[in-house]
Amino acid sequence: MSDNETPFSRYRDGYVDGYEGNVSRTDQDDDYVRGYHDGSEDDRIGAPSKFGDVTRVTPISPSMVSFRVNGDGE
Repeated sequence: MSDNETPFSRYRDGYVDGYEGNVSRTDQDDDYVRGYHDGSEDDRIGAPSKFGDVTRVTPISPSMVSFRVNGDGE
């Protein structure tokens, strides 16, 4: 767990893993485990995901971003 993760983001990650049938990544974090169990239960009963079609976003360093101006040919 990194310092910038919130209890909600850990819950959401657990929920998504449980809903999608992924193997639980940890049993040490209460927020993740609670989300995992809620997600697997919602999937089991056929309920829609609380978070819709969730795609995990991995942050990147600003130094990895480049911009291209249209029309300059570069």
